[in-house]
Amino acid sequence: MNEAMPWSYQLAFLIRVLVATLCGGAIGLERTKRLKEAGIRTHCLVCCASALIMIVSKYAFADLTANGEFFFGARGADPARIAAQVVSG
Repeated sequence: MNEAMPWSYQLAFLIRVLVATLCGGAIGLERTKRLKEAGIRTHCLVCCASALIMIVSKYAFADLTANGEFFFGARGADPARIAAQVVSG
């Protein structure tokens, strides 16, 4: 996969990260109003990082797939493992 990624994909990734960050900001704003310790900045960072990790989990293993099916010969390269670690915290 030596081709450059089309700009439309890059824009879609950027929009996903921005939407996740805005949603985290909304949650953080609510928590700040209730005087909780984790506020806007914390939730924005967590949501942004989670969105980036999920994008990497979904698209970083494109080299290891053949015709849309995962190549199980690659040792330890299971994209679902990354997503599982994000969910478990």
